[in-house]
Amino acid sequence: MRDIEKPGRHGEIEAELRRSEQRLKSIFRAAPVGIGLVADRVLLEVNERVCEMVGYTAEELVGQSARMLYPSDEEFERVGREKYAQILEHGIGTVETRWRRKDGAIIDVLLSSSPLAPGNPSAGVTFTALDITSRKRAERERDRLFDLSLDMFCIASFDGYFKQLNPAWQRLLGWTAHEMLSRPWLDFVHPEDRAASDKALEQLAQGECIISFESRYRCRDGSFRRVSWNSFPVLAEGLIYAVARDITSQVALETRLRQSEKLEAVGQLAGGVAHDFNNILTSILGNVELARAELAGRLAPGDALQQEIEEIRRGALRASDLTRQLLAFGRRQPSRPQLLDLNRRLAEMERMLGRLITKQIKLEHAYAPDLGRVLADPAQIEQVVMNLALNARDAMPQGGTLRLETANVHLDEQTLAWRVEAGPGPYVMLAVSDTGCGMDAETLERAFEPFFTTKDVGAGTGLGLSTVYGIVKQSGGHVTVESEPGRGSTFRVYLPAAAPAGRIDATRGAPAAAQGEPEPAQGGSETVLVCEDDPAVRGLMVRMLAQAGYAAVEAVCGSQALEVARTHERPIQLLVTDIIMPDMDGRRLASEMKQAAPGVKTLFVSGYTADVIARHGVLEEGVHLLEKPFDRHALLARVRAILDG
Repeated sequence: MRDIEKPGRHGEIEAELRRSEQRLKSIFRAAPVGIGLVADRVLLEVNERVCEMVGYTAEELVGQSARMLYPSDEEFERVGREKYAQILEHGIGTVETRWRRKDGAIIDVLLSSSPLAPGNPSAGVTFTALDITSRKRAERERDRLFDLSLDMFCIASFDGYFKQLNPAWQRLLGWTAHEMLSRPWLDFVHPEDRAASDKALEQLAQGECIISFESRYRCRDGSFRRVSWNSFPVLAEGLIYAVARDITSQVALETRLRQSEKLEAVGQLAGGVAHDFNNILTSILGNVELARAELAGRLAPGDALQQEIEEIRRGALRASDLTRQLLAFGRRQPSRPQLLDLNRRLAEMERMLGRLITKQIKLEHAYAPDLGRVLADPAQIEQVVMNLALNARDAMPQGGTLRLETANVHLDEQTLAWRVEAGPGPYVMLAVSDTGCGMDAETLERAFEPFFTTKDVGAGTGLGLSTVYGIVKQSGGHVTVESEPGRGSTFRVYLPAAAPAGRIDATRGAPAAAQGEPEPAQGGSETVLVCEDDPAVRGLMVRMLAQAGYAAVEAVCGSQALEVARTHERPIQLLVTDIIMPDMDGRRLASEMKQAAPGVKTLFVSGYTADVIARHGVLEEGVHLLEKPFDRHALLARVRAILDG
């Protein structure tokens, strides 16, 4: 027996259907996204959100072709084809498209469609539409930033390959995007940085972010650029998002700044040590000269004592050469600059350089015919060239080529951005190149350090390049070096151009005439006041002057020297004074001495000149200076010349 339907059951079903339809209509109206029905490409129904999106009323839309929502026939047909194919395959179709509003504005829309009859989209579809204009605008701005950024953006996967790169990669490294996407990214990492990169990848795989991770990437030309990474993983996507910044110039600048500060500190120390040591050497050399003079008539030629004294003198002279190099490195060496034709000076040096280097080394030159002049000390410039030539010679024991080159260059702020010691402007450049063994990175970094040498013990002092550095800096210029193992080295000296470039005759000049032995220094009977706070040096100068016939008096400080000048029975004709003394410096003493002893002349004596006599290491015109250490002949010759002149 079948169940008999209870009375009123049919009415309840109809009521429930009406309530369900009412709920659907309520949802249809209140939905935050656009909803509509389409059959045979005709809009059958749309909710208020669709009307708000496109600016039409429901009456203007319903019954019209859906084509009216699209900016072109092509876009309308494309959306139809893609949705139809997706519905047949997946039962639902989702596609991004663009609609045209009533006012003509274009909006971006995410459109999803589902058939009213399962698997049969031709029977009609219901659709939802979401306005994604703001999101697409943000994406376009992001892509614009992605493309235009100087920083390198990338998306990579944990399988070791890049998935997406912005154009900054090719601008910096030279590789095309296809070349980098088709190879593991570790192929581009410097071999020494790969272990650290693998460790960073492990951290990312554990969900950690990597901040300021540095590594070197290979450029297409074989060089490397140092980059700093900020990376974060999205484990759900299996992707790594990262941004990298080129810090090659920044690292180079920091390295040069540290090196410059270190060399500056070492230079100050070296200059101070050399100044004190010069007092000792002055005493040694002077007393050796006095001893030789006293023993000259008592000892037979070749006497052992005479030979021992001579060895002491030679040792002191070698020490004096070392201190002179230290002073050059510390930029405390006296400098007498003049307008210099660098081409002519180099041409005059070529014969001497030919004797300095071996016959296996070929000397070449390329001098710019319109080279500007520089303001520099000719003797110091010769010292720079000789030291660089000697360095090149030692780098080519089996022979090679030494090349001298000059050029006018203008260094701008962009070119000098990674240099801490140079200013923009016109320069005269001297390049000294060799085809020798070259230097590795570690040696290159320490090339200008005093006492650093790669030669065997006893084969060099390690002061040649540091002397070059000091002289060039003292002359207001700067020096650079480029080198690689097996590819030789090129030192470039940049000196500020002191005069406009003009055509200069770069033909070879005759070598300077050799100087003969100095004539014996003449003595005198004038009164000379010696003011020196070092008792050994003071006593030595007094004895030297007295032996030459001068009336030598002494003072330990400036105030005592002034008192001696006022009370001495004979007028003081010459003041010989140290520059640095406890109570007053030599410059002030010389000034006040003119009142105590009118007409007095002054000879300054110092181990270096940077303290008072020279401004920025340059000797002022008309000032007489005797550099320590000096011997008896040098002192007497200068005293006589000043008194006579």
